Amino acid sequence: MKNWLNKFIHEAREVRLTAREKRAMLSAIIGPARIPSPYSFFLAVVEHRHRLAVAAMFAAVVITSGGTSFAASGALPGEALYSIKVNINEEIQSFVAPNPTAKAKVEVSRTEKRLEEAESLSKSGKLNAKTQAIIETNLERHSNTLKASIATLADEEAAATVKEVISGLNSTIEVREAVLSDLASSSASSTGGHLDAVIEKVNKVKKEIDDIGKDVEDKDQKKKDGEKKQKEKEENDKKDSEEKNDEEKDEEDESKEDVATSSVSIIFTTTTTVVTGTATLSDIID
Repeated sequence: MKNWLNKFIHEAREVRLTAREKRAMLSAIIGPARIPSPYSFFLAVVEHRHRLAVAAMFAAVVITSGGTSFAASGALPGEALYSIKVNINEEIQSFVAPNPTAKAKVEVSRTEKRLEEAESLSKSGKLNAKTQAIIETNLERHSNTLKASIATLADEEAAATVKEVISGLNSTIEVREAVLSDLASSSASSTGGHLDAVIEKVNKVKKEIDDIGKDVEDKDQKKKDGEKKQKEKEENDKKDSEEKNDEEKDEEDESKEDVATSSVSIIFTTTTTVVTGTATLSDIID
């Protein structure tokens, strides 16, 4: 433990950034300044400022520490700065992600980085049981965070976004897996075995995420089917109501015609009676 700490301190002291690199890094972390709309919800503004403040604070720590965190970006499993890379740098990126979609894409990117690290370690002959375990543990962490983001998106009924995120993950894994498989077949037996283990792990992660994606897609399809049936029912009910109204109108019109016919008949009968009575009275007088 003491040797590791001495090594870490030695490497950290050797790392320095130029003023230009510090400015570039600060700009990359904080990004362009954004002014919240005056019509935005208050809580959204508070959250935005909170995330920006955390990012600025992190940038200040990085710059004042002499660039140790920045230098950790190229560290590999087993190296002194690797813990800073995955537990500080990347965690900050995940934290400041503005929404579940962005957070999910960060985890996809982190998954790709772990596979790239496995490739680099294998090529340098440093992929062993220890570094393999580190990579697999981090893959599991990324998978859990990705699952949580997908669950949030599913609750928000963003099935299309879930599909997009999972498609990106699958594409990333397929590309990196092809590279690792070729490397495993040409590597020494021990290194190749560790690569195969990493490939097996990432495929397990892929299957778990795929299964979640299918569940989300099935629920979304059932929801759409339910909405379609409800719409058809409403249209049929409207049609039935219109037909019923038409029938009632026809009956009302027929009733009015019957009343009119009866009235004419009564008038005709009354007129005939009056005329007949008048004629009879005239005969009597005569």
